[in-house]
Amino acid sequence: MPTLTKRVPAYRLHKASDQAMVTLNCVDHYLGPFGSEESRAKYDRLLSEWLSAGRYLAPVSPAGTTPSIAVNDLILRFWEHIASYYRRPDGTPTSEPAHFRGVLKLTRRLYGSTAAIEFGPSRLRAVRQAMIDRGWSRRHINHQVRRLTMMFKFAGAQELLPASVYEQLRLVEGLKRGRSTAREMPRKLPADPRLIDAVRPFVSRQVWTMIQLQLLCGCRPGEIVILRGSELDRRGTTWKYRPEQHKTAHHGRSKTIYLGPRAQQLLQPFLEGRDPEAFVFSASDADVEHRARKHAARQTPMSCGNRPGTNVKRRRTRPIRACYNEESYARAITRACRLAFPPPPELASKRIPGKKGTRNETDAEWRTRLGAEQWNEVVAWRRSHHWHPHQLRHNAATNIRAEFGIEAARLILGNSSIPMAELYAEANEQKAVEIIQSRG
Repeated sequence: MPTLTKRVPAYRLHKASDQAMVTLNCVDHYLGPFGSEESRAKYDRLLSEWLSAGRYLAPVSPAGTTPSIAVNDLILRFWEHIASYYRRPDGTPTSEPAHFRGVLKLTRRLYGSTAAIEFGPSRLRAVRQAMIDRGWSRRHINHQVRRLTMMFKFAGAQELLPASVYEQLRLVEGLKRGRSTAREMPRKLPADPRLIDAVRPFVSRQVWTMIQLQLLCGCRPGEIVILRGSELDRRGTTWKYRPEQHKTAHHGRSKTIYLGPRAQQLLQPFLEGRDPEAFVFSASDADVEHRARKHAARQTPMSCGNRPGTNVKRRRTRPIRACYNEESYARAITRACRLAFPPPPELASKRIPGKKGTRNETDAEWRTRLGAEQWNEVVAWRRSHHWHPHQLRHNAATNIRAEFGIEAARLILGNSSIPMAELYAEANEQKAVEIIQSRG
């Protein structure tokens, strides 16, 4: 691997022509008579353009026009841009680049060797049709198309392509509901309270507390998993949690989450004796407690089998994080839903002979044994008995709206407008029925 350096390409002499030159991205640029003020000024200008473009300078043709680069090269340049752009104030990357990955891979597979200047509306529609054929949902496709056009907007701003390429792609309208063959996703509704209560025996106390806090205050999963004691204002009867990282932080907005007496009672055991800068809900603490429970339930004598600490891996394939993240939090709930609601016996996984007695069959073996039709029944069963932590925000908003009104739901959720709050807060149909019955 080459050694990374902060040095810039040197101003040097081309002996054959007695001119000054500089090499940028393997292209020689001649600057004029060596040592002249003109050559020095041109060197400074080229170097400034090269650095401002991320150490890249598009080659210039003899006619003075910038030739088009291939889609592959444009994707590489754009990926470098979004990897450095989508970062939090502390320098850690956000999850946004991962959302670009799917559409960029698909575009590269279809049109990677094509000149980027030839990528017009017809080819954008072809990429969109490939998304439809892959079974992507309509709303997700529209989001991905917008992300793809952002790449050509970036290319225009960097003078890699004419701005007209981006303007043409903007003419492609998004897919409309009921007017395309793209799959429609059902509207996200509040989770069934019975499904929520059923997972309690199968999750750690950290995960269960986060679930309860979401139901009480309506915060997002990404906000509750990074809670620190130092971000809690515990003055007064209502605590205020002001997370440094939240959905609209890059717009310069602040977020306040209010925690009442019940939420404070849930949090108190996790705050006692903990460093204020440490995460309140520690994944490593949950792992230690899980191992302690398994050891307490151990029936094998200590003189037989593995003893604590004898089978610990020095390097885990998936290291335990200091805190949960959105993905690990959602995985814990998904795993708990599958344990709480196993499929019917005729569809359930079985134990099969293994090297030492019997073992559970893998998902691949299970799927092969059932066949496509029955496996689809297993998938449908899991979907009907599953919920996601994002739905808990809908639960909280709906309950607040039913008791205090839509304006209260907007304030508690931190939405900027009432229409945005209505996306989360379902209307109270029972209340409407009672009003109509009273009016006759």
